[in-house]
Amino acid sequence: MAYLINNNLIRQYGCNSVRAASEYFQKACAPGSLSPFYRHNMNRLNLCHLCRGTGSGYCSRDHSEPFYGFTGAFRCLVEGGGDIAFLKHTTVRENVDGRRKEWWARNQLTADYQLVCRDGTRAPVTDYENCNLGMVRSNAVVTRGGYLYNETEIDAYINLLLYAQQYFGRDSDDEW
Repeated sequence: MAYLINNNLIRQYGCNSVRAASEYFQKACAPGSLSPFYRHNMNRLNLCHLCRGTGSGYCSRDHSEPFYGFTGAFRCLVEGGGDIAFLKHTTVRENVDGRRKEWWARNQLTADYQLVCRDGTRAPVTDYENCNLGMVRSNAVVTRGGYLYNETEIDAYINLLLYAQQYFGRDSDDEW
C-alpha cells in the first residue's frame, strides 16, 4: 500500500490507508479493517467482502479469520477470492510445492504465481530482489534497554537467539 500511495497510484488520506484501500479495491479481505479504530464515517465493508471467518471471527485481525496474515492472504489468492496479495517474499515458497499439507495448498506450484513489478511487468516469485513494490525488514525481535535493565541478561537473550538461528535456522549465516 505504501508504494501505491507514495507514487500517487492511490488517493492519499493522510495516515488513513484503510480508507485509501477501501476506495481503490472493490473487494478484498483485509482482516481488522472493521475495527472501531478505523471508524471515520466511511463504508469499509468491501475490505471484508472476501473474508471467510464466521461469527465474531469474520474479518478479525487474528487466526479466527482464515485469510489473516501473510499465509492467509496467499490462501485468499489460492482459493480464487483475491486477484493480488500483499506478502513477504518467502510466503509463496513456504506454501507451495508440497511444503504445506493443508487441503487448500495441495497441488500449488511455484510456477503458478508471479510477482508484480514496479514497471507493470511480472516476474517469477524467485526474482523478489529485482521485482517488488517495497522492501521492508519484517519480524523484528525487540528488547528493552536503559538503566533499569540488566545488560548481561539482554546479551544472554541475544546470544540464545543467535545460537538458535545457527542450530535451527534455514541459512548458515548469522544474519536474521
